[in-house]
Amino acid sequence: MLVDKIFNEDGTIECLYKSSNILKSKWNPNNSLLEITFNYGGKYSYSSVDHKDYLRFEADESQGKVFNKHIKHYKTENLGKENVDELKERLVEILSRGRS
Repeated sequence: MLVDKIFNEDGTIECLYKSSNILKSKWNPNNSLLEITFNYGGKYSYSSVDHKDYLRFEADESQGKVFNKHIKHYKTENLGKENVDELKERLVEILSRGRS
Protein backbone atom coordinates (compact mmCIF):
# COMPACT_ATOMS: atom_id res chain seq x y z
CA MET A 1 0.00 0.00 0.00
CA LEU A 2 1.35 3.39 -1.03
CA VAL A 3 1.95 5.66 1.99
CA ASP A 4 4.15 8.46 0.61
CA LYS A 5 4.97 9.85 -2.83
CA ILE A 6 7.65 12.40 -3.68
CA PHE A 7 8.07 14.13 -7.04
CA ASN A 8 11.75 15.01 -7.49
CA GLU A 9 13.08 17.92 -9.56
CA ASP A 10 14.78 15.50 -11.97
CA GLY A 11 11.38 14.04 -12.88
CA THR A 12 11.71 10.85 -10.86
CA ILE A 13 8.99 9.69 -8.50
CA GLU A 14 9.84 8.03 -5.19
CA CYS A 15 7.22 6.04 -3.30
CA LEU A 16 7.24 4.47 0.13
CA TYR A 17 5.05 1.42 0.77
CA LYS A 18 3.61 -0.51 3.65
CA SER A 19 4.25 -3.98 2.30
CA SER A 20 5.52 -7.28 3.64
CA ASN A 21 8.27 -7.32 1.00
CA ILE A 22 8.67 -3.99 -0.81
CA LEU A 23 9.72 -0.78 0.95
CA LYS A 24 10.42 1.81 -1.74
CA SER A 25 10.35 2.43 -5.46
CA LYS A 26 11.91 5.07 -7.66
CA TRP A 27 10.45 5.52 -11.13
CA ASN A 28 12.19 7.42 -13.91
CA PRO A 29 9.64 8.14 -16.65
CA ASN A 30 12.35 9.48 -18.96
CA ASN A 31 14.05 6.09 -19.39
CA SER A 32 11.37 3.72 -17.94
CA LEU A 33 13.74 2.54 -15.20
CA LEU A 34 12.17 1.29 -11.99
CA GLU A 35 14.32 0.82 -8.89
CA ILE A 36 12.84 -1.23 -6.06
CA THR A 37 14.19 -1.45 -2.52
CA PHE A 38 13.03 -4.46 -0.55
CA ASN A 39 12.46 -4.52 3.21
CA TYR A 40 15.67 -6.49 3.79
CA GLY A 41 17.70 -3.78 2.01
CA GLY A 42 18.21 -5.38 -1.38
CA LYS A 43 17.94 -2.91 -4.24
CA TYR A 44 17.26 -3.82 -7.89
CA SER A 45 16.60 -1.94 -11.10
CA TYR A 46 14.16 -3.07 -13.77
CA SER A 47 14.73 -1.75 -17.30
CA SER A 48 12.21 -0.64 -19.93
CA VAL A 49 9.22 -1.04 -17.61
CA ASP A 50 5.97 -0.25 -19.38
CA HIS A 51 4.34 2.84 -17.89
CA LYS A 52 1.04 1.05 -17.27
CA ASP A 53 2.87 -1.74 -15.38
CA TYR A 54 4.48 0.93 -13.17
CA LEU A 55 1.10 2.57 -12.54
CA ARG A 56 -0.38 -0.81 -11.57
CA PHE A 57 2.52 -1.38 -9.21
CA GLU A 58 2.27 2.02 -7.54
CA ALA A 59 -1.52 2.07 -7.14
CA ASP A 60 -2.31 -1.48 -6.09
CA GLU A 61 -2.98 -2.47 -2.49
CA SER A 62 -0.41 -5.28 -2.87
CA GLN A 63 2.86 -4.24 -4.50
CA GLY A 64 4.15 -7.80 -4.06
CA LYS A 65 1.39 -9.32 -6.18
CA VAL A 66 1.84 -6.75 -8.95
CA PHE A 67 5.62 -7.15 -8.76
CA ASN A 68 5.34 -10.91 -9.24
CA LYS A 69 2.82 -10.65 -12.07
CA HIS A 70 3.98 -7.56 -14.01
CA ILE A 71 7.47 -6.38 -12.97
CA LYS A 72 9.87 -9.21 -12.14
CA HIS A 73 10.09 -10.41 -15.77
CA TYR A 74 11.82 -7.19 -16.89
CA LYS A 75 15.60 -7.11 -17.28
CA THR A 76 16.97 -6.89 -13.75
CA GLU A 77 20.18 -5.51 -12.28
CA ASN A 78 21.21 -6.10 -8.69
CA LEU A 79 22.24 -2.73 -7.22
CA GLY A 80 23.47 -4.22 -3.94
CA LYS A 81 22.21 -3.71 -0.45
CA GLU A 82 21.46 -0.47 1.35
CA ASN A 83 20.72 0.46 4.93
CA VAL A 84 16.95 0.85 5.13
CA ASP A 85 16.70 1.95 8.78
CA GLU A 86 15.88 5.59 7.92
CA LEU A 87 13.26 4.55 5.37
CA LYS A 88 11.63 2.24 7.90
CA GLU A 89 11.64 5.01 10.53
CA ARG A 90 10.00 7.39 8.04
CA LEU A 91 7.38 4.75 7.26
CA VAL A 92 6.56 4.28 10.96
CA GLU A 93 6.34 8.05 11.42
CA ILE A 94 3.95 8.47 8.48
CA LEU A 95 1.76 5.56 9.58
CA SER A 96 1.62 6.81 13.18
CA ARG A 97 0.41 10.25 11.97
CA GLY A 98 -2.55 8.52 10.39
CA ARG A 99 -3.58 7.03 13.73
CA SER A 100 -3.79 10.38 15.55
